[in-house]
Amino acid sequence: MPAVDVGVCGSGLDLKGKVNKMANRDRLLSVLVPACAAVLMCLFCVPTCSAQVRRYQPRTPTLSPYLNLTLFNGGGLPNYYAYVRPELHQQALNEREQALTRQQGQTIQRLQNEIQRGTVPIAETGTGSWFMTLGTRTSYLDTTRYYPAVRVNRGGR
Repeated sequence: MPAVDVGVCGSGLDLKGKVNKMANRDRLLSVLVPACAAVLMCLFCVPTCSAQVRRYQPRTPTLSPYLNLTLFNGGGLPNYYAYVRPELHQQALNEREQALTRQQGQTIQRLQNEIQRGTVPIAETGTGSWFMTLGTRTSYLDTTRYYPAVRVNRGGR
């Protein structure tokens, strides 16, 4: 292969250096592109992968609130009323709240499914509203429902 004059290229680099730079760039791209693709696939796949194992969470607390009976209270209320009973009430409250949240979630899901299927007719504004239902007629400051009518005794009885 004939030698190339440096002055002919004009950049001050010989042809061998340009070839080496292009080869290095191609090697870098051949490694970088698959790595980026793998990272993107992992980012989008992580929430749906079934390989992740859920941590064990017991339904009931692992420690009994009655262990607080052994604490030093320093006077005042007995330990049962100071520590144990409030914790039992909080656990019961938490269970009721979880049940209510679960029930509300199921109701919302059921309503969303009905709306998507089109089984629930959506009324026009004002026609199916509660304030458009006709009820009994009342007048302003009518207190006859609250106070009994006064009976007038006629006939001397």
